[in-house]
Amino acid sequence: MNIDADTALQKAQEQRNAGALDEALRTLRRATKAHPHHVPLLHALGLELDRQAHHLRAAQTLSKAAELAPTAADIVNDLGNALQASRQFEAAAGAYRRAADLAPSVAGLRSNIGHVLQMLGDQTGARTEFNAALEIDPRSVAAHYQLAVITLGEGNPNDALEHINKCTEVDSYHPEALSLKVILLMQMGHEDEAQSLHNTEQFLKSQPLEPPAGYANIREFNRALE
Repeated sequence: MNIDADTALQKAQEQRNAGALDEALRTLRRATKAHPHHVPLLHALGLELDRQAHHLRAAQTLSKAAELAPTAADIVNDLGNALQASRQFEAAAGAYRRAADLAPSVAGLRSNIGHVLQMLGDQTGARTEFNAALEIDPRSVAAHYQLAVITLGEGNPNDALEHINKCTEVDSYHPEALSLKVILLMQMGHEDEAQSLHNTEQFLKSQPLEPPAGYANIREFNRALE
């Protein structure tokens, strides 16, 4: 007997919440076979496939959902994510651009374009997109962080540090930003400040909760890096 689409979505979510990921995937697959043009089901299946690292299948499923709902920016963006995860960077950039055109007030969509352009080696285009994201939302953590990476790569640590500081003003426990800030301070000759930041609870709390094998805790691991 065919399962109702809404019931299938609810059941799959309950299975996912319970940690039964294979069952959730089977539920969504059975339901989409019964309802092949049901956009929320296709979207949910695509996301579940992507979460479980079936990126090519996810992209195929989300592409179908996007064809059925061409003005749904969230679906088109998720398609971009799946394409990027499957290393189809040009196609991912195209999907992200479509999503940004559909939702021009969402800064994160412009940052997504910038990120995939970085992967394609287009630093100039990436900078343009991250700056566009900041025009929409001056507090965009993703845009500030990636601009810090770009400016550091260009040999401008002062500009990079300015972006990192803006990043941590918004998210004081951003792990990559804090780690990059330590590196920047070291490169700029501020060893004491870098060491002080590295030893703060703020830095330690931003790191993974589980220490690498062979270390009793994160503090011990970080001490080994000194």
